[in-house]
Amino acid sequence: MEGIKRTGLPNLSMSNALDANLTLPFQRLNLLTKREADVLKLLVRGQSIKTIANNLHISRHTAADYTKGIYIKLGVHSKAELVAKLNECLGLDLGLFIYGNGGGG
Repeated sequence: MEGIKRTGLPNLSMSNALDANLTLPFQRLNLLTKREADVLKLLVRGQSIKTIANNLHISRHTAADYTKGIYIKLGVHSKAELVAKLNECLGLDLGLFIYGNGGGG
């Protein structure tokens, strides 16, 4: 994993983070590569794998692989769980973006 550009968050090696059994995804965000961070931004906006692939000019398979890597590194198993954990640790209501329930009012 030498030479992989990180997101710029505080430095924490993957082995140390996983060994510490961190529970909040926010504490693991620095484990993501720049491309995984790009995919994460689109995931939390509710975009599908197909749309993410088109937007980032990568194959669907590659987009799915990045998504799996994100889930593993952040300790989640689905987009809903990802959004719930990010919502919990950041105090945001990201579910409005994922499920399209947001609006004026």
